[in-house]
Amino acid sequence: MAGTMGSYSVASSGMFTSQTFMNVTTNNITNADTNGYTRQMSISSDLGSHGSKGAGVQVQEIVQIRDRYVDEKYRNELSDLTSQNTELTYSSEIENILNTVCSDGLELVIDPFFNAFEELAKDPDDPASRLMVIENGLALVETIQNANEELIEMQQGMNAELEQSIIQVNMLAKELADLNVSIVQESSEESTPTDLLDERSLVIDQLTALTGCSNTLHSDGTVSVYLNGKALVYGEVYSELEVDIVPMTQVPSVVWKESGDDFKASSGKIHGLLNVSHEGTLEDALDQLNTLAVMIAENVNAVHQSGTDMYGQVGCAFFTSSDDNQNLSASTIQVNSDLLSNSDLLVTSIDGSIGDNAIALEISALRDTVGIADKSKKIIGWIANKNSLLTTSINTTNLIVDQLNIERSSSMQVNMDEELANLMMYQQSYNANAQVLKVIDELVDLVINRM
Repeated sequence: MAGTMGSYSVASSGMFTSQTFMNVTTNNITNADTNGYTRQMSISSDLGSHGSKGAGVQVQEIVQIRDRYVDEKYRNELSDLTSQNTELTYSSEIENILNTVCSDGLELVIDPFFNAFEELAKDPDDPASRLMVIENGLALVETIQNANEELIEMQQGMNAELEQSIIQVNMLAKELADLNVSIVQESSEESTPTDLLDERSLVIDQLTALTGCSNTLHSDGTVSVYLNGKALVYGEVYSELEVDIVPMTQVPSVVWKESGDDFKASSGKIHGLLNVSHEGTLEDALDQLNTLAVMIAENVNAVHQSGTDMYGQVGCAFFTSSDDNQNLSASTIQVNSDLLSNSDLLVTSIDGSIGDNAIALEISALRDTVGIADKSKKIIGWIANKNSLLTTSINTTNLIVDQLNIERSSSMQVNMDEELANLMMYQQSYNANAQVLKVIDELVDLVINRM
């Protein structure tokens, strides 16, 4: 009789285990399209007693199916790709802005300005030709100033995006620390907190894309996140970052809030934003635009002031600074207000002689003699080459990310055909164990009531 009653335990354990397997499979099917969901699998083991076998079956644990190595490779490559895409987005905008002065602008504003002096040389005393020079000078100044303002506005927009990204990092760091606590608590209750583990993986994905962080899984189930060897999250403890912006230049940096130490990102969105801001792109663009503006102004002024105006006076500066307290630059360059009110002050001759066009010709030649045109081409060539290299790198990284994503998905995503096949198998197992119980019931009934 003991053997018969023991069979009850074996069959009922089989039914319970099959039911659990069906529940897990059904959960996989239900969450097939859930973002971040990791496929689950039940692990069973023999329900032995004192080393004996054949006592039934039990659910040992429910595990997630994912390849941690592929996970980390995918996150690292995606972090690099995020950095490169962020940098290219802004770097392409910088190229478009510089184009207005250095590429398209070479034909639209720089050439017309120097060509106007060439036309003036044909009739140095013609009032209309003098006004044309001044108007082209105004157009050149406006284009340079607008480009400079757009670059500065871009810096401000990037700083705002950087600050939002840092806020997001701090929120995710706190969320990860809270999840660590919850996961440890649920794990201690002898259950697998699969939903929390999925949520934590998504948080780590986001943190890695933003910062290029690394992570370590500890034996207690918690995950620590490190940025250049310094812990952003360790167990239930987390740190915060903040943005520090230099008031005069608007150049940003990221620091650890508690210590004030510099945070140096190696990849991720924040790395891309910092790269564009002050590591050779936007800062260089502003410097080179400023250099071009000063180059044009100083060379034109030098020649213009070497001649004599129509009143027999030494020529004035053609370009001046709009701010007496600041040197002439891309942001302050302007056409001398005296010339705007009196075009007769425009210098075309060396000694003021009627018909003398020497100064006008010399200024018209500056575009080539001092390399203004070459400088413009080099500026746009520099940023175009940088963007070309970024595009090539992005294309390569994209291929790697796509391949890793396929590998990652093949392990963690739900395969509906496989799950449906499993569901049918577990249903058959459940029914078989139920049939065993029915047979045992009949045997017991026979023994007790009919013998």
